[in-house]
Amino acid sequence: MSVGTSLTWKRKSPYISGAKPEEDNGEFTRKKLKLSDLPLGSAQRSTIDALLFKFKKSGEFDKLRKAVFAQFEGSQGKNNMIQSLDDLTETEIANKASYLLSKERRQAAALLEGAAERSNIYRTAENDIDKLVQDLLGQAEDSMRDIRRRDIGEDAALEELKKGGKTDEDYLREFEERKAARLKIIEEENAKIKQQEEEDRIKAAEEKRRRKEEEEAKEKEREEREAKRRAEREEREKEREKELEREREERRERRRKEEERVREESHER
Repeated sequence: MSVGTSLTWKRKSPYISGAKPEEDNGEFTRKKLKLSDLPLGSAQRSTIDALLFKFKKSGEFDKLRKAVFAQFEGSQGKNNMIQSLDDLTETEIANKASYLLSKERRQAAALLEGAAERSNIYRTAENDIDKLVQDLLGQAEDSMRDIRRRDIGEDAALEELKKGGKTDEDYLREFEERKAARLKIIEEENAKIKQQEEEDRIKAAEEKRRRKEEEEAKEKEREEREAKRRAEREEREKEREKELEREREERRERRRKEEERVREESHER
């Protein structure tokens, strides 16, 4: 019993009809990136969407898709897939004959479909198709670049090709160059900050010295004024003391004369 021609190419969920997840075969499979996974801006996304639309509208996409399936139809991979499906179907019928034959035709086909999904048959076929697609990607790229050249011109398209053709080494070199440039800017800024801090420190020290000199000058001036006032006060006190002493002397002299006068008058009497 051959079911190869009745099976669809679209992979179904491994959980349909109670199927268990496919077992890991121990091989690492790189995740296929989608356009939404790429770090693109809105303008870049719009440009890519427009380019893909023109590519599909031109018929090149259908041409390449048909070429892939045409090559697969005539490949050993297609024969291997059909043979594997035939072998799987015969094994399932042999092991579950009474169970499958008791079901309606559509139910039995669904059960066989689930068994095929749980096997590696479709995965192997997909890998074969992916290889064919990879072989034709160059043609797709050439077609889209021709469309792009007509849209933006030869020079602009060539510049995009240069940017898009960078290797990991190119990106690493540019990263190191940008890193070195950033470090240089940081070092220059740090040097300016250090120089400004030194200038501020010198300015602050000069200001401190100036304020100290002003305070010392003011203190000296205050002390001189105080000394002058003290000297003037002492001089005034001395003058006042002299004046008092002179007044005392004058009083003593008047008293002495008064006493002499009184004695003379006493002798005369």
